[in-house]
Amino acid sequence: MSETHEPITALLVKYMNEEATPEEIAQLEAWASLSVENKAWLERFKDKDWILARAKQLEEIDLEACTNDFYQRLHKHRLAKTTRKTKRKRIAAAAFIIAVSFTPWLVDDFRGGSPAPLVAETTPATFKPENDVVTSPARPAEPGNTSHDSYVAEVPSLSRNNGPRAAARPFSVDRDTAPEQPDLQFVSRRGAFGDNNTARYKKDHKISNKVKTILPGPLPDGSSFILNAASEVLYPDRFEGSNREITLNGEAYITAVPIDSTPFRAKTSTARITSYGGAFNIRTYDNEKTTIVTAVSGKLVLNAGPYQTTLLAGETAMIEKGKPIEIYKKKDEDKVIAYTKRLFNFRNDDLNCVAAELARWYGLTLVGTANTNTKVSFQGSRTMNIEELINKIMISDKNIRLKVKGNQLIIEAANQPYVNNKILH
Repeated sequence: MSETHEPITALLVKYMNEEATPEEIAQLEAWASLSVENKAWLERFKDKDWILARAKQLEEIDLEACTNDFYQRLHKHRLAKTTRKTKRKRIAAAAFIIAVSFTPWLVDDFRGGSPAPLVAETTPATFKPENDVVTSPARPAEPGNTSHDSYVAEVPSLSRNNGPRAAARPFSVDRDTAPEQPDLQFVSRRGAFGDNNTARYKKDHKISNKVKTILPGPLPDGSSFILNAASEVLYPDRFEGSNREITLNGEAYITAVPIDSTPFRAKTSTARITSYGGAFNIRTYDNEKTTIVTAVSGKLVLNAGPYQTTLLAGETAMIEKGKPIEIYKKKDEDKVIAYTKRLFNFRNDDLNCVAAELARWYGLTLVGTANTNTKVSFQGSRTMNIEELINKIMISDKNIRLKVKGNQLIIEAANQPYVNNKILH
């Protein structure tokens, strides 16, 4: 291999154009082996549908609208900056005016003289100091009083007479009713220490997959997932402490890396799956009553309402809300994860389930149902178009067929009436 290496971006362009040499492909594979994220990106560049979808998104960008939005944001930023400067100037001016206004009074008060009275003086005879207590660590309330429950503090008179100052009125604050000092850890807006750098905000990521494609992706802890069509996964930008949890709607093949004794959890609408390391597949679509979990490697702990069970490698669990978890010992692993290799693998499967899978993959609306005894067999690539697949699919009941009409996938019976989206048998 040559010692001169081109940038990875240049190699990826050659790789997509099928112009990369074996040495350059080896260099790309070495780069992909450095991390799960690199491997996921290389897999994405193999998926032409994914690249075309992203290119289409770029074509849909309105440059003029983006430019206008940028200038609007810039104008708002400058306006906010100007407003802050104006506020600071006004506050400084107000502080200066207050300081200038009170300076003569403070200087005169310090020297012992004062101008004409500005405020009314208090009358000592109207107060009862013995009944007025104040919380203060300065001195005891009365000579000889050693109690720490109450103290007296004197308030300077505001009188500005030229004669002797009137006696100050002791004011009362009861220690039992005095407001407590707030806990400082709740005072700061950014936590106990008020450090902007330590207050990192956690952000959730929602990855949604469209039709006719699978989507691999990495997780913050080094685990990874492969999403089937019409599926989505929700996870934070980082896992904190013992919390390694994602939320899934749809189907995904998950590889959970073991991290000491910290469990990895996947939550669905009907169950929670816990793994301490291994690979497993979850199928949980909103329009399907049953959640199907298959353990490929490692051991899983399943929780569904009041029910809990352990799932070993090679076993499959069927979870339905409000019912006990059913465990099946034998399940074809290749069939379960065939979608991760962009393959269909139907072996004597129920026609209704097969039609639902096809409609979901191709983004069609399923119309009609068939007898549950109708079975389907087919093995082939998911990249072929729906019409070609329908011609190759094998249905046990020759009187039933699949048909595409517009945006609909129809289950249709020959020589039998079709009423209210159902086939009459």
